[in-house]
Amino acid sequence: PPPPIHFYGRDDFLANMLKIIKTKCDQNAGAHLCVRGPGGIGKTTIARAVFHHPFSKALFGDRRYFVTAESCPTVQSLLTAIATAIHTNTSGSNILDKVVTAFRSETSPILLVLDNAETFWLTLEQHKVSELLQQLSTIPAITLLLTMRGLVQPSGVRWDWLPSVEILTDTAAQNTFLAIAPDAQSGQQLNSLLGKVDYVPLAVTLLASLAQTENLGTLHARLENEKTSLLQTGLSDHREHNINVSIKLSLDALPVQRNPLALRILSIISYLPSGVSLELLNALLGAQNVPPALQILKELTLAYAPPTPTPFFTTLSPIRLYTIDHHPMSSDDLQFLQTWYITLA
Repeated sequence: PPPPIHFYGRDDFLANMLKIIKTKCDQNAGAHLCVRGPGGIGKTTIARAVFHHPFSKALFGDRRYFVTAESCPTVQSLLTAIATAIHTNTSGSNILDKVVTAFRSETSPILLVLDNAETFWLTLEQHKVSELLQQLSTIPAITLLLTMRGLVQPSGVRWDWLPSVEILTDTAAQNTFLAIAPDAQSGQQLNSLLGKVDYVPLAVTLLASLAQTENLGTLHARLENEKTSLLQTGLSDHREHNINVSIKLSLDALPVQRNPLALRILSIISYLPSGVSLELLNALLGAQNVPPALQILKELTLAYAPPTPTPFFTTLSPIRLYTIDHHPMSSDDLQFLQTWYITLA
């Protein structure tokens, strides 16, 4: 993949990753890094920045392999993609043996990036995937770098710790926007617009693309009316150019499909921008039912609990806008909320 064109607000994160890689390689070992966070937060961009960094080019040379795994829902398809990337024969059986043999025959450092790892991890083949990752991680030459939606790192690997990727700062978001739409005016109106999408990088870049033909006031109004349907470029249905596609990928994940209550809770959370208390959710849905569904939402970074004395849950603005539009709350749940807050008042 090409290097990222716009890369703001991630310098410290990138420097930390390169430091970990250098430390491990100095010890004749490979780093094991998992870049985690919600869809559209810039995980692939960070991986591409590592892949193309002068340090990586000097250390790994042409032994840098970038595997896009979004079409690899099985271990076999993942192995085929890895084998293709490293120019190993994929015909016949025992592709795993061929891949492992090829990697073990190399004594110089190797960088293997598996982008969109949730595609093969959040499946019924999770145990097989864990075994594959474990095998790859035991090869000293390999620095293994995964990008993955959610917070939970795949098992089977001793990961070098990285924080999850956060939203951009307001300054980094404005710099990103103005790099794409230089005719726009910086200031409070722009910051207010970007705040409406919680400074999520994908939303920022898509708004900036629209700002090449629309003024900021118009974008404010259109975002209010069109919600996340506004946030796409052209006719693209790729996750990097259409935020609805990106969010839908998370909602279509197997854990959400297997627990419908998770989506119901997300609809309730999305209806109240300031968040929903755990007490309310327990009263509506039952204290035994809520924790497993909430855990799924948190693990997939579809919801989070801000650090407050009283537990409550909210979600990022693009997810909230999408859910309101595509998965509105039921009339029964709305009636319960109205009664709940009237009683509190």
